[in-house]
Amino acid sequence: MKVNRSKAKKKDKKRAKPVAKSIRKKTLKLSKKKAAAKTVSSKKITREKKNRGKTEARIKPEISLPRPREPQFSMLMTSGKISNFDPLDMLRRILMAEDMLFLSRQITYHISTEADLPGIWGDRDKIGQAFVKLIDYLARRADRGTKIKISISQFALRSGPGIKISFESHDRNLDNINSQEFLDRLVHGTNENGQVPVLYNARQIVVSQRGQMWADLPVPNHPVYHILLPASEEAAKQPSNEQMTFKYDISITNYANVRKRFGITKSASLVEQIGNYVRSLVRYPIDMVMSISDKGMITAIYETQKGSANSVASRISQRLAQEQFMIGKRPVDLMFRYNLALLTSSPGTNQESKSGR
Repeated sequence: MKVNRSKAKKKDKKRAKPVAKSIRKKTLKLSKKKAAAKTVSSKKITREKKNRGKTEARIKPEISLPRPREPQFSMLMTSGKISNFDPLDMLRRILMAEDMLFLSRQITYHISTEADLPGIWGDRDKIGQAFVKLIDYLARRADRGTKIKISISQFALRSGPGIKISFESHDRNLDNINSQEFLDRLVHGTNENGQVPVLYNARQIVVSQRGQMWADLPVPNHPVYHILLPASEEAAKQPSNEQMTFKYDISITNYANVRKRFGITKSASLVEQIGNYVRSLVRYPIDMVMSISDKGMITAIYETQKGSANSVASRISQRLAQEQFMIGKRPVDLMFRYNLALLTSSPGTNQESKSGR
């Protein structure tokens, strides 16, 4: 029996058509579902990006733009607000901002600090400006290949706990300057070759924050600057009580005879001895005492309330008159002249001048 193959093929095609149509329908449905899923996922990603951008915008810190001609150092606080902050963290960020200056001059720095230091209380912006000015000043004046040493330690202020930050460096520009001129730059704001008195400005900022800034010149060209700042909120908010700054010069009138008798070296050690004694009579290092051995002079700079300047000066002069100073085992007869002056932005007017033993 012969089978009509063409008819069988047609029947098979007819049977296959519904199956193919159902497969195509399923494929279209799957592709539509995938496309819809892709659209949903892309919308989710877009929403997540937008939300992430909004979140980043909310948590982005407010960083102030660097001031012109100032090192790039950002403060994260509004000026005028008193708060507690870490002085070590602030100094590290300032030094990082000064990296290019340090590299160009081949200068290094070293920070040493005590453990468990309390934070500083004050206007973070203003105190940061003082640190920036001083570090930039030291780095630009230091010899190539030298090191700036910074130490942070606790210090007991009369108003409460405090922090002392000391900056030690080598200053190549102090070759032809005596101790008195060095002191004038810090306290009087004496212009240096027509430049802005950086040290004076930094000191004024520190004083405005109920702190103190002074300097020592232990050896030529090697100054040490000290900054004292309060470590308690009460001390930082304390009123100034009309504190005034006075300069008390103590001169040895017969210093020329002392140098002839004992020599330059021993006479210089005598001046240092008297300077250390004066330090014990004032609130050193809140008050500054500097010995000028080449002139036989000791200068004390102290802060006191209006009307109390003479009492501090009288206490110093009376104690010096009673003290017997020695060079080796030999006593030295000394004659002193005293001069008290009120410090302003320029050399002060003499308030008192007297002589005595």
